[in-house]
Amino acid sequence: MNSPALIDIGLIDVEPQIQPRVAGVKREHVQVLEANLDGWAPIVVLRRGNRYVLIDGAHRVVAAQNLGVTALPATVLEAIGHSDLRSMAFQYNVAHGLPLTLDDRRSHAVYLLNCDSTASNMEVARQAGLAPTTVATIRDRLERAREISPSDQRVARDGTTHTVSASSQSRPLGALPDVGLGETIGDLFSSADRKRQRKIVSYFQRLAVALVDQYDLEGFETIDNVPAACTLVLGTDKAHALACVLGPAAHNVLAVARVLGYEPAGDEA
Repeated sequence: MNSPALIDIGLIDVEPQIQPRVAGVKREHVQVLEANLDGWAPIVVLRRGNRYVLIDGAHRVVAAQNLGVTALPATVLEAIGHSDLRSMAFQYNVAHGLPLTLDDRRSHAVYLLNCDSTASNMEVARQAGLAPTTVATIRDRLERAREISPSDQRVARDGTTHTVSASSQSRPLGALPDVGLGETIGDLFSSADRKRQRKIVSYFQRLAVALVDQYDLEGFETIDNVPAACTLVLGTDKAHALACVLGPAAHNVLAVARVLGYEPAGDEA
């Protein structure tokens, strides 16, 4: 990162639409800053032509104006392509200084979902600093108000896309969805062999829905978190016993997927 440069406050533009604090500048925090001018960190600005857009440091700018300070040390960022300035400002503000409130975080989740309603609850939660269940509630409210379009597609942090079922909101994460009524009626008019086939297909379809719930598990940032959690909660012996159950079953599921046309990529192979 570039060394701070001294920037004239008159050249700084404060754009309300990218500032992450719902309640705006807090007078009490400005007063705290005014009493400790030497302890300020550099503000963060984005260069825009001959002027600068404020990314982080609204309280410091107001305090400086109140104290008659005309220039502030600033870390100057350069715009790269179509920069998401609001998300950039949120990440800088959440990293230090006055903590962002729950309303600030919820507001950012609303912004992220409006930008991309297919983003997974877990990814939005990670960026906004919320629980995935809170994001799910916000998503449901936005969909009901028709502020965002409902979508059964979710894009995870690594760019992979999965489909969520309508039943996923009414059942515990990981639980198999109920057998559909259409499948039950179909069994009434099928041969014994076809009934067995339907049950197999139904199970694997429901299993697929339950498996993709992993993307909405709070704390499931990477696969590395799972073994640690299992060992911590279950202890070494029970975690090993769980592995002995998961291994053969997962091998069967992967074998079925391969026969149906799934081609593992990279380290999955």
